[in-house]
Order: sequence, then structure tokens, then C-alpha cells
Amino acid sequence: MQDEPPFGAPCWISYRFDTFKAVDFYKNLFGWWLEEQEGWGANTPGQTCYRGGSKVASLVPIIEFGDPQWCVYFYCYDLDQTIASVSQAGGVVNFIWSKPGTREGPHAYFSDPMGGQFACLQPESLDSLSSFGETHGLCWVDLSTPEVDRAVNFYTDAFNWSMQRMPSNSERYHATQTVGKWGTAVGARSIEFAGIAAAKSHTPWRPYFKVNSISEAVTKVSELGGTVRRMVGRAAELADPDGVPFGIADYW
Repeated sequence: MQDEPPFGAPCWISYRFDTFKAVDFYKNLFGWWLEEQEGWGANTPGQTCYRGGSKVASLVPIIEFGDPQWCVYFYCYDLDQTIASVSQAGGVVNFIWSKPGTREGPHAYFSDPMGGQFACLQPESLDSLSSFGETHGLCWVDLSTPEVDRAVNFYTDAFNWSMQRMPSNSERYHATQTVGKWGTAVGARSIEFAGIAAAKSHTPWRPYFKVNSISEAVTKVSELGGTVRRMVGRAAELADPDGVPFGIADYW
């Protein structure tokens, strides 16, 4: 049986799009197949993305206003308690979707004290969380901010993360938790799933997807109209044709 992720671990991602250019980009890059979602009240339907038999993401249309962007959802056992925890830590609740039986489950959208956006999800089923660490599924999330200490303190308080300063970079921290079985992680061990790094400007939570070959994936990104921003060891920072940042890595 699929065990629950640790509290505060990234468990779902959604992408707000205004044209099908981005939908086609990710579909062709990762080989996802798409299933239309109902109930968006827009001419353009939302899409649930699958890789193999696992759900990996949702692509949803921008209904009224806003820019294309990825939204990272962190796992919670109880949405009401998490709303209280995030608020007490200094976060702001932007919107709550608590109706049961809809999409992935009850969830809420927040702003952190630095102005970054994220969400929390209390899933209806653990089946949608099984793709973490699988090829072409979510394997990491990363936040860049000029207020790294403030960010570390906030997410530690909100989600009880264990934050480790990286020996090779004193302005970079990784969040770790001990799990039994989650995604492709099997056996009780400490895993890393999120990073917070100092930067001159703020970049929202950026999802990273697992690939088998960085070089092949980077070539494909360029062919499909994306941009390679930076190569970082066994990972790469990229942007899709709309300029929305994301990343790839060949490990987890």
C-alpha cells in the first residue's frame, strides 16, 4: 500500500495556462497523456496529466486574470489545522476550496511572507501521489529568494520541516523528512524534497521533473521552444515557451 507522504512534502502541481502552447509543450516533452477536466466554466477545459498509470499534474485555464505559472501543493493531513499553522507562521490565506469529491481534494492557496504563492492539499486518495520520483513526474521543488533566512523560518514553522544548510553553499537549505514508502522511495530513510536558496530576486516555487538523460531532455526543450537558463550538475533550470520556470533532474 502507498504510505502517506510526510506532512509538508510536495504532493501535487498545477499549471495555469492561457494558450494550448504550454499544454502541447509539456505533453510532448514528457510524453504525458491528457484527460479533460469538467467544471471550469471556460471555453478551454482543464487537463489532468498522466504518465503510465499515474497522475502527475493538472493543467488549468486562466479564467479571468493572471499570468501562466506553476503552483506547488504541499501535503497535509487536515486542511483546517494546516490553514491555522500556516497563518500562525505568517502566511496569508488567499482562497479555500473545501468541497469534498472535487478534483484532487480539499485545498487552499496561500502567500508566504515574502510574497510567494503555494497551496496545500488534503487529497481524497493517495493514488494521485504515487508518481513522485518517477520518470517524467515531480521529483523536487525549489524556491529562490533574497530573504532566505525569513523563508527558512516560515516553512520550518508552517510545516515542521527539518532544514539542512548545504556544506557547499551556506546560502542554500534543503528540507528533509524520514519516510517509509513514498513515491519511488522504499524503506525508512531520510529524503530531501525541497530547496530554498538565496538569490537577488524572488522566483516562485519551481517544480523539477525526473528525466533519464539531462542532455536529451535539454535538447528537446530547445526544439519545442523552451529556454535553457542554467545547467547545475545533474539538473537544469529551464523555462517553457511562456517563460514560466521549471527544472529537470536525473536523480531523486
